[in-house]
Amino acid sequence: IHCRKYYDKNLLLTMAHIFVFIISSSEPDQQHQQDRHRFQDATFLSFLVFCIYSTIESSPYNANHHNVMGFASLLLLPQQLRRVFQSSAAYRHQATVDALNALRWAIVIMYFMAGFHKINDDFLFDIEVSCAFDMFWKYWLLFGLEEYEDLAKLPKFMKYLPFLGLIVEIAPPIILCFSRTQKWGVLLLVTLHWSLLPVGFADFGSIAQSFLWLFVAPKRIINALPFHYYTDMAACFLFFEVVAYISIFVHGEDDGGLENEEAAMVFLAYGIHWISVMRAEGLDDGVSLKRPKSLLSLLALGGFVFFAMNQYLGLRTSGTLTMFSNLRTEGATSNHLLLRSNPIKFFGYQEDVVKVLELDEVLIEEDILGVDYYYQKLVFDRELKRGRERWEEDSPLRMKVEYQGQIYETDDVLNDPSFEIFRQEESWFSKKYFDFRDIQPTDYQDCEW
Repeated sequence: IHCRKYYDKNLLLTMAHIFVFIISSSEPDQQHQQDRHRFQDATFLSFLVFCIYSTIESSPYNANHHNVMGFASLLLLPQQLRRVFQSSAAYRHQATVDALNALRWAIVIMYFMAGFHKINDDFLFDIEVSCAFDMFWKYWLLFGLEEYEDLAKLPKFMKYLPFLGLIVEIAPPIILCFSRTQKWGVLLLVTLHWSLLPVGFADFGSIAQSFLWLFVAPKRIINALPFHYYTDMAACFLFFEVVAYISIFVHGEDDGGLENEEAAMVFLAYGIHWISVMRAEGLDDGVSLKRPKSLLSLLALGGFVFFAMNQYLGLRTSGTLTMFSNLRTEGATSNHLLLRSNPIKFFGYQEDVVKVLELDEVLIEEDILGVDYYYQKLVFDRELKRGRERWEEDSPLRMKVEYQGQIYETDDVLNDPSFEIFRQEESWFSKKYFDFRDIQPTDYQDCEW
């Protein structure tokens, strides 16, 4: 949970679920304990359904962490249904074991694929554009650098930062697969997220850290933290959500949000959490990863892998764990060192592109489309449809584009019949699934989320 920059029904529903879970977490007498568990199970089931719904509703423009939450909720949903509707304690316990085991595999896949995408020329070898340097730009002040362009003045050992970043991201998920080495994987990933939190990324960092406790032995958590620690943490986050809501409502969208306070809250909460857990007994105890028994879990995990491989298959390129990777797969070749020739690109969506040649000054100032940029036709069509209301007052507007070897030029882009080819209806599935990054007019790939 993290404070949003706007208020809407998603924020209210999130707050409601947290509040209901908190008030049902007080220690009841033995007679009502089973009722409390059922109530909490039903609340969590409702929250999973809400997460899946919100992921679909806001698709395809979700951030990576939102898509991860959607897949995680999908993985947990079948087992949570078993917990709610089965009375056998043993059966309910097994449902939990199966669900958490499947979720552990999803986290392993998430980190591994995020690292795998970074095995490319621009991330590893181009200091000017590598996201490894871009993500840590606020730290360069410690080296006396005031401008990002001064990176060439960094100490020589710092130029190997991209390789260190790759190792820290791709090695831990492999280590997490083995119970004896899981503690080192957790330590490396916690260090990674803590180093990023001061410069941002509180949203993904908070979600990622909340998943990492899955690789800590339960008895170690019990020994380390008070019984109500997580409930109290949730209460603090709930309070923060309420304050953020009031702040945005009073000050407006631009003045609210409490982004800096959010990062500080996440840093403090997880700092206490991990320091306590690492000091507890049972440091060498890990959690075994087993093959998921549920067919639904296997299908969901397979779907997650497929989704993370979309860019190599010629499908969507945004929100597929490619955040800050400098990966580029558009065209006949990619910048990935292992898949440079795009050997598994079976679909042509990435090559169905429109090149913008000229734009009206009004459109240039909006900074939605760029001259000499390429856009997948699906994205270009959407921008024209969305712009109809925004641009009506400034019409007529000039535009010149190239598509499939043909030039389309007009002085009235909103009404010219020749541009009807860019106003075709799109299926619901296509609208919800496909999203593409802008194709930059350079030989290198700048850092993008």
